[in-house]
Amino acid sequence: MPSSTGRLGGKRTGDRMNDYPIPVGDFLKVAKALLGEAFDIPWADRFSIAAPVLLDTDEERGSENDDGAEAAPAPRSKVKYSHECNKGRVLNVWGRPGLRLACGDCGRGYEANM
Repeated sequence: MPSSTGRLGGKRTGDRMNDYPIPVGDFLKVAKALLGEAFDIPWADRFSIAAPVLLDTDEERGSENDDGAEAAPAPRSKVKYSHECNKGRVLNVWGRPGLRLACGDCGRGYEANM
C-alpha cells in the first residue's frame, strides 16, 4: 500500500513515498506460503563490497609499440587542483591542464596535483 510514512495511516499520495504490505493482503499470504516451503532464490550480488580486481594492466602487458620502443603516455585531459583555504577546508576542482584558479574566500591560488 502506498504511504507517505511507510506505515498504516500515511497519506496515499505525495512527493516522498514509501510502501508497506497490507496486513491481510495477497502479498503477505503468498509470501508466507512461499517461505513455508523449501524455496530458494539464486542470486549474485552486483554491488559486492569486495575490492575490484584488475585483470590486465599496462604494467603487466608492458607499454611498448610493435617495434619495441616505449610508448609515450597519453596526455591527461583532466587535472585535479587543490587548495587549503584559510577557513581550514581543502577544496578540490577538476579541469583541463593549465587553468589558473583562485579561491573566492582568501584569494590564494589552487595548485595542480599531477
